[in-house]
Amino acid sequence: MMSSCTVSDNLADDDGAGIFIAPGREASIEGSSIFGQVAGGTGGGVYSDGVLSINRTTIEFNQSVWGGGVHSLRDLVLTESTIGFNTVLRWGGGFANEGLASVTNSTISSNSAPEYGGNIANMSAGNLELLHATIADGVSPVGDAVHNDSSVIATNSIFLGSCAGFGLESIGGNVESPGNGCNLTRVRDRKNVPISKL
Repeated sequence: MMSSCTVSDNLADDDGAGIFIAPGREASIEGSSIFGQVAGGTGGGVYSDGVLSINRTTIEFNQSVWGGGVHSLRDLVLTESTIGFNTVLRWGGGFANEGLASVTNSTISSNSAPEYGGNIANMSAGNLELLHATIADGVSPVGDAVHNDSSVIATNSIFLGSCAGFGLESIGGNVESPGNGCNLTRVRDRKNVPISKL
């Protein structure tokens, strides 16, 4: 377990400049800050091919080829955390998911990707659940909030920006602003909401 730590300003030729979780390993990150990492591969801030929980942690200003903040290939639980201001050369500015992931009471915002998935790229092997999450202010030509190639289930979450790829599966209580591209179809969902009304 890593608790109350600061990981900053590391460089890696390959994956995971800040944190690297090897296949089959289990780890947890609690109450920490991960910023300023630069990876020549993926997962600038965090690269995980194991089982990882992240709680009350800030992951910001990291860079990589994709998955600028976090790249997860296996199991990830993210709670009460922030992934922001990360950048990539390709996709998944904030978070690239290829495994089973849940994001709860967290914010993924202000990340950028020149190809797709400014904040989140949920890739073809990814299954992602968003609960009380805020996905906002991403920058990308395709899916600045979320680009989904598999399954994303959303409940009581806010999407400020566009979704692309497959639509999201809504359980209800979600908000999309300003558009209508996230496939929010439940009765309690709100879409096309002006930013001034949030």
